[in-house]
Amino acid sequence: MLTMATILVLSAPLNASNDKPNSKALPFEQLTPSQQQQLAPFKNKWSALDQQQRQKVIKGLSRWNTMNTQQKQLVKKRFKQWRTLPHTEKRQLRRTFHRYKSLSPAKRKQLKHTFQKFRALPADRRHEIKQRFLKVTPKKNLPKRNPSIK
Repeated sequence: MLTMATILVLSAPLNASNDKPNSKALPFEQLTPSQQQQLAPFKNKWSALDQQQRQKVIKGLSRWNTMNTQQKQLVKKRFKQWRTLPHTEKRQLRRTFHRYKSLSPAKRKQLKHTFQKFRALPADRRHEIKQRFLKVTPKKNLPKRNPSIK
């Protein structure tokens, strides 16, 4: 249930629009019995979602159902952290996410590779690189960080 709340909370702001709900969108009654059971707490909210949001919820539910226990615990932990973030930081994270998604697949792959190399460095070396980065980066361009997120 917590995961479905996560999906609804995260999908709504990312896809918020002034459009009225699409009457052609998949009605709750046409979901599989398993989907209806898992999404039962949100049945009353389902009609307020547009087609794209409903598809994202269904896709998220499908992903949730393929996760092992450890992965589900990680999702729950991250959602708990997300809920504690100030709105300004959430907005900044959404912007960063959209910028990342707008990169070409090659650029995203390169960025992931670079990040993996950075994460593989010893902690003291990562700290040294972060400090050098902070010295050359104007503070106004840096998002505020939640110290509980590593």
